[in-house]
Amino acid sequence: HGIKVFAICCAMSAVLLAFKIYVGKEDDEDETTLQICDRLIKEAGLTGARGRVLYTDNYYTSMKLAKHMFERYSWTIVGTIVPTDKKSRADHDIPFLKLSNGARNGLERGWYREAAIKLKTPTGKQYYIQCTTWRDKKQVVFLSSNTVGYSDGMTVRRNSRGKRQRDEFPGPRAQR
Repeated sequence: HGIKVFAICCAMSAVLLAFKIYVGKEDDEDETTLQICDRLIKEAGLTGARGRVLYTDNYYTSMKLAKHMFERYSWTIVGTIVPTDKKSRADHDIPFLKLSNGARNGLERGWYREAAIKLKTPTGKQYYIQCTTWRDKKQVVFLSSNTVGYSDGMTVRRNSRGKRQRDEFPGPRAQR
């Protein structure tokens, strides 16, 4: 309930570059997140910009968007993504399923797994997309085509229940 606003902002200056207010179905079809991102990039005049990083929330983040942004604009993305418990897989799905309550509760806080895929643009340029699932207080899944690599030895300081000091846990590269 409320107003849904699609926006693209500068992460450094917090300046709003373009926005669209959702007013319901237009032309008998809702736009996909990919179409929304394309429209906002064009309205902001960023179509010629290369090498930018698009930070997204779980509404926008997908393998399809990561591929599209790199192949069309040479942009990388970093974002959270909601894992599903569906069993059938498609080529644009993330490699990790939602953990069951039993599986999640059996894992130590700080547990993570990473998977990367090597892709090529139509022009032959290679790039990678990495997906990471991490057990913090709950399961968190990241998708990144920006910083890809193994997170061995990385840690993060997190609050724990009933403690004033922060504890150190293993953490993946994507959350830093």
